[in-house]
Amino acid sequence: MQKLGYSLLLVFSGVVCVSTALKLRDPYDPEPEPPFPIPTPGKPDCSPNPCRNGGTCSETSTGYRCTCPAGTLGTRCERMRGTLEVYVEDAFRLGDEDFWSRSDPYVRVIGVNYYNQELTLNTERCNDCDLRVRFRENLQFGRNYWKAIRVSVWDHDDEWYDRTDDELIPQKTFYLKTPWAFPSYRRDLVTACKDSNCNTRVNVYYKFWHNV
Repeated sequence: MQKLGYSLLLVFSGVVCVSTALKLRDPYDPEPEPPFPIPTPGKPDCSPNPCRNGGTCSETSTGYRCTCPAGTLGTRCERMRGTLEVYVEDAFRLGDEDFWSRSDPYVRVIGVNYYNQELTLNTERCNDCDLRVRFRENLQFGRNYWKAIRVSVWDHDDEWYDRTDDELIPQKTFYLKTPWAFPSYRRDLVTACKDSNCNTRVNVYYKFWHNV
């Protein structure tokens, strides 16, 4: 299909300027230019290796297949099995939701794996607490294909008129980083806040290390 073009002639105070010819695609052209580069014919699907975490790539009639080492899974071996440990440190300004000056808070942590299965663990309850709560408690989630943790803070209610626990900090979801090789002393900090001011908050550290 023939391409259209034009030149623009401008005259300013006796100075003649000629613009560069612009190439425009014919709007009736049935074959528009592709938005992405066309793959090179004959290029193998395993070059470069799409498999992660030491996976071995094998070409197939439909593309490629990854053979994953022990402790990994996924189409590209992107999911790693590891041991998850959550350390709940401290929280701030956990006032009671029922107009009392103090509360009986506890932290709820939910571990979520790649199959969207959940394991829920709670810290011990702090009785009659106020501005700062030092939980200082380790929660052991064990070994699995973990992908995220969900953190929330609750106030235990045992009054005769209301035995439903109040949510002090809404549930927040934090996706885990790639697990470290064992042994590892690294801890990653996440902070769950009640609102954008983050005055009411809880600090949580997690350790996630890879093992077969």
